This record gives sequence, structure tokens and C-alpha cells, in this order.
Amino acid sequence: MEKNLQVLKHQEKIAVWSERIADCRSSGIGVKAWCEGNGVSPSSYYKWQKSCFLLRRYTHRSLLRCV
Repeated sequence: MEKNLQVLKHQEKIAVWSERIADCRSSGIGVKAWCEGNGVSPSSYYKWQKSCFLLRRYTHRSLLRCV
């Protein structure tokens, strides 16, 4: 049960950060300026960007194997 809760919390964080990354990329300003304006450290931003992109790549590859 606790493992399921951890997975759920991580999925929620991925969803929140995916939105933040999309917002930053569509803002037209640099990452550093966006982070300063949104109270996020650039290191956290880049950490989550990497996690989201890796997850997306892994999910995409898994889907291709199923086809």
C-alpha cells in the first residue's frame, strides 16, 4: 500500500512538473528568468526536465514494442 502511495505521489509530481516545463518553454523567456519568477531553482527545473523527458522516452519506446 505504501509503495502505491509513493508511486502516486511521484506521478503527481511528474504531472505538475510537466506543466511547469511546458509553461517555461512556451513563456519565451530563459529558464533562469522563468525559475526566478516562479520560485523554482534552476537545478530543480533541470532535474525534473530530465526525469520527464526520460519517462516520456521510456513510455514511447514501450508503446512501440507493443505495436
